[in-house]
Amino acid sequence: MKSFVFLEGSLTVTLDEKSFIATAGDIIFVHSGILHSGIPDNCLYQCIVFDGNVFLKNNSVCAGYMQKIIHQEILIYHHLHQSI
Repeated sequence: MKSFVFLEGSLTVTLDEKSFIATAGDIIFVHSGILHSGIPDNCLYQCIVFDGNVFLKNNSVCAGYMQKIIHQEILIYHHLHQSI
């Protein structure tokens, strides 16, 4: 899974053929296997790539929930706008 945090400017993001604009303060989650691309406009962002399985090892409380996220049975809302 990847997480993008937008610091400046904007990025036209396409996830599986659906496009939207991310701006400063927004966060985007991209699940593994999702085709994604972006067109920047003076954009500065941070990207974190992580293995969701890491969360399964030490925390049995959220293991079932994380397992569903990893297998895409539950999708995290992909675009969190700064106003949320």
